[in-house]
Amino acid sequence: MTSPKVAPTAFVVLAALVPAACARPSNSPPTPASSSAPASTAPDCDISGARVHWSGYAKQPPRLTRVTLFRVVPEDPATHTGKDVLDEPLVPAIAGMAAPTDWLSRLAKSLGAETGDEIHAEPAQMKDGGFSTITEGRTDPSIPETVLYVGVEAVSASFAVDCAPPVRGTLTAWTSMSVGSVACGQIEAPAEPLGRLARQYCPSTP
Repeated sequence: MTSPKVAPTAFVVLAALVPAACARPSNSPPTPASSSAPASTAPDCDISGARVHWSGYAKQPPRLTRVTLFRVVPEDPATHTGKDVLDEPLVPAIAGMAAPTDWLSRLAKSLGAETGDEIHAEPAQMKDGGFSTITEGRTDPSIPETVLYVGVEAVSASFAVDCAPPVRGTLTAWTSMSVGSVACGQIEAPAEPLGRLARQYCPSTP
């Protein structure tokens, strides 16, 4: 997997995060289009030797997949307590057919060759880890919280595999990941779109 993009505010991995708490429904992942119930693949459909046709390639706006809220302990500024307030990892999937297990990675590689983008077939999630922030800009000292966020750019496309009969479906995957942190007490709004979305999970802002 390629190295994730990092937003301007820096952070350093230190400790394990706590389990997920709650999630906001407005950040639900896009649902691949499917006009009918999944159909089984043809028994003799070998995707490794068949031609794959792609159409309708689309990139979704970057969306948050994880947001962790940290609070500085006043008695010990070096200590942070944290909890996940959003945990919705994007899991690549095939819709419209019952695909064999190896099709996901093969289709992702085929779509990457077709588009020139690096398409990922594994779940889009960062390994657990805590962080400490280096705050840039003016901050309100009465607001001690900070959010760490992870976001991805999801992609989708319809495919048709030259088998007898042809096999069709829709692939949803992802092409880039971004991570960053936002001090809730930062007076200026974050420049990064994902940072602005993550800031909405702050209990309070200036």
